[in-house]
Amino acid sequence: MKRMQSFIAVLLFGLSLVACKKDEINPPNNTNTPDRRGTYVGTIADAGGGGALTVNVGVAKVVDILPVSGVYRPASGGTVTLSGTYNTANDSMYASGGGYTFAGRFNGGLISGSFTGPNGAGIFTLAASSATNPVSVYTGSFVAGDDHGPFNFSISGSTLSGVAYVVNQSASVSLAGTVQGANITIVDPARNNRVIGTGTISNNGNSVSGQTIGSNGQPNGTWSGTKVQ
Repeated sequence: MKRMQSFIAVLLFGLSLVACKKDEINPPNNTNTPDRRGTYVGTIADAGGGGALTVNVGVAKVVDILPVSGVYRPASGGTVTLSGTYNTANDSMYASGGGYTFAGRFNGGLISGSFTGPNGAGIFTLAASSATNPVSVYTGSFVAGDDHGPFNFSISGSTLSGVAYVVNQSASVSLAGTVQGANITIVDPARNNRVIGTGTISNNGNSVSGQTIGSNGQPNGTWSGTKVQ
């Protein structure tokens, strides 16, 4: 009887080892992992004028790690091919190529973060884009009182997100806002969403323009841009 019990114990132990090895080879699916696969389109801002950024998050090759490929199109022309990874465990993205390095996180429906490149450091923002909800990207310049520089923003439905580079301050600024029909309202998220600009989209959708708004609520400059994607 004791021999039979010992045999059964050894058999169960062996089966448990086989089960463990199987789990190591085929780990169970993580039902809590967010699905970030898809295409994200947005902009970057730096001293060189920034441009349009497209990132594709693919199917996982390793648990929690998704491959990333993308293209950056500087406003000055040309293309830069990017590759990297997206970690769904902490919703972070890393991509690099052509002297550029991007690092950001998913938050509030956007992937945003900072980057370094040939023209120095800056910030970027990306919004999910699809055939049914495409993202339009605009790049241009602004003059607001003593401040001036390039800006880039994307429009997804009624949501605007983007970045601007203030040349005289050597600083990047995040942009947010809303679009109602052809009317644009731009706010500064770092200043309690204070309105910093208003404008319109042209009838053909290929250009945008408007006025900048100072801290006193009065117009203090102008901005304009063209559609690049």
